[in-house]
Amino acid sequence: MKWMETDRVNAQRRFAAMDNAGRFEPGMLTPDYVRIRQALLSALPTLSGTKTARGSYDVEVGLALYAVLASCGFGLRQASADGFWRHLSLEVLPDVVAARWEEHQPARFWAIRSRIWLRAVWWFIHLSWQGSEHETRQILTGVTTDDMVQLVERPGRHGFRIGLYRTIMRVSGARRAQRAGTERFRELMTLNTVKVVMTEPELHEGGLDGYVASLYDALVAGDRTAKRRAGTAK
Repeated sequence: MKWMETDRVNAQRRFAAMDNAGRFEPGMLTPDYVRIRQALLSALPTLSGTKTARGSYDVEVGLALYAVLASCGFGLRQASADGFWRHLSLEVLPDVVAARWEEHQPARFWAIRSRIWLRAVWWFIHLSWQGSEHETRQILTGVTTDDMVQLVERPGRHGFRIGLYRTIMRVSGARRAQRAGTERFRELMTLNTVKVVMTEPELHEGGLDGYVASLYDALVAGDRTAKRRAGTAK
């Protein structure tokens, strides 16, 4: 299939036209894109207003998008093209994006690469992938939109370290019920951003699992130190 792209100039014009008209509707689509749109719409759940529900909705959209695009031969080459995500957001699924982001922020459609919503949910699933949709959905139970931001907006100097991120998501998914949730995940990703500059995770004792475990151990040690300091201050 031919993957269409929209450049920034045309993206800005298309968004402005829909925003001014107050109608976010799909454009003229090729038969391939009609099939993609129909497949996605049939797979999407109902959007609820709570933060937790929005996180679950984003996961379900991501899983549906990942499966539908994969069935069309979509891969990393296409996923790396910002023009593709602009086209998908503005021509194929503008109504879906507008429903999710009622403020109609340009960044969620086209303006800021890391904030394009459809791009973000696809990459979130790709970086969390555990070999099957079932296994991936299991480790993503309870994630929030902030968790998605913490993962997708931290590519590092050389891009996403896919193996590392998938291990982080697997381990954090197993620990989510016992840990502090979003705040702890944010701390984990912040610590990883600092450590990965000086450490090669795959060479850590225990490999990637050992490295991720060491991040959690460092967070626990930091908590204990903070409590001791607080006690001393009293």
